[in-house]
Amino acid sequence: MSRVATRRASRRSNWPVRLVLTVQTRAASNIAEALIQFAGETAATQIVLGESNHSRLYQLLHGSVLREVLKRTRNVDVFIARPA
Repeated sequence: MSRVATRRASRRSNWPVRLVLTVQTRAASNIAEALIQFAGETAATQIVLGESNHSRLYQLLHGSVLREVLKRTRNVDVFIARPA
């Protein structure tokens, strides 16, 4: 979340906003599997993913990281950022 979005979120509620961001690089042949594994290892409670502009047909033929993560995660909030 950007600083602007953080300020907006904190203005909307009386709750303090505390963000923890972890960046890690991994080599993996299956991106969804690597994300799910990392979330489990770090006890992540939230994942933010971007949605692609690929057509539904493309997603059916090639798969979708977003859909795979949504199907396979439990007790983790998945937030989807849609393209403009």
